[in-house]
Amino acid sequence: VDGVLIFQKGKLVLEEYFYGYDQATPHQLRSATKSVVGAVVGAAVAGGAVTLDEPVLPRLGYANVANPDPRKSNLTLRNLLTLQSGLDCDDHVGGSPGGESQLYPTPDWIRVMVDLKVVDTPGTVGRYCTGATFLAGRTVEKATGRSLPDYAQEHLFSPLGIRRADWSWNHALTNADTQFGMISMRPRDMLKFGMLYANAGRWGGKQVLPAAWVRDSLS
Repeated sequence: VDGVLIFQKGKLVLEEYFYGYDQATPHQLRSATKSVVGAVVGAAVAGGAVTLDEPVLPRLGYANVANPDPRKSNLTLRNLLTLQSGLDCDDHVGGSPGGESQLYPTPDWIRVMVDLKVVDTPGTVGRYCTGATFLAGRTVEKATGRSLPDYAQEHLFSPLGIRRADWSWNHALTNADTQFGMISMRPRDMLKFGMLYANAGRWGGKQVLPAAWVRDSLS
């Protein structure tokens, strides 16, 4: 544990840091990055850039994919965000073709994902698959013409008062990324993110994310 913050009854009542960390130090969010990606997708859906149930493959722009399957063609953002992609990906199974250990050494993580076999109809079986979240993020990038970090800053972080200089995020999704696609944020800023969801998507009197998106995200 590198930092502990407790917010209660409108006040930050405890803030402690350990092992060289302090208030200004960004912390690796690891797989909590998935929740950040989900929020950015929600902002893109609210802004009309994408829809939750549209097929994602046409957005990704690959002329062809390995292991073609009609079920793959129907893969949606909803399937990706709920980790029910149906693709042959399970981070909890060693050697899974789409698992993290197989993905990270490759030059194009998205290519690996779209080339996977379909082992279940999307939307029917849940498997923990980090690559599915990468697919969701890249879909938003293609739809908006912007990098996911830049889009996040404008539509999610800036409304929360989170400064661009206070976080880092490599979303290139290639083997050149030694941070494995994760964002690093200050704990105070991650606390704001949690408060946004606790407040049904509102911050400072503004609806940053739709309340319905927050409700569905937590369901």
